Amino acid sequence: MRKEDKLLGLREEILTKKSEQTPIEQFQNTTIRPILKYQHTILIVFFNSNIHVQYIVSANSSLLKKQNQLKLFTSKQLAFRAQLLGMVTGLFTEAEFEFYLSEKVNLDKRIANMILDRFYSTLV
Repeated sequence: MRKEDKLLGLREEILTKKSEQTPIEQFQNTTIRPILKYQHTILIVFFNSNIHVQYIVSANSSLLKKQNQLKLFTSKQLAFRAQLLGMVTGLFTEAEFEFYLSEKVNLDKRIANMILDRFYSTLV
């Protein structure tokens, strides 16, 4: 079995509306969402392992304040953000990675926001 087939075999299909989608939206729905679902537990464990994140989540603040602090933290801590992105991009096929590189700035923002949304719903 080829490496590409193994990577694709790890992903569950996530049903989405088959309306007109831009290539980036299609990539998000067919590649990023299944990878995030697959990596969810690992992302949460990694997130919880950071002492700054533990402090933010345990603080006696409003939900909105915690969300804003987490967003600020992930935007300022570039190494932390890079590791999160690496946990997703490491499961791309070669063709997917080439597409990712062509739209890196846009996709990095999307991936980071999608990861944060998962953290918000799970941790905060």
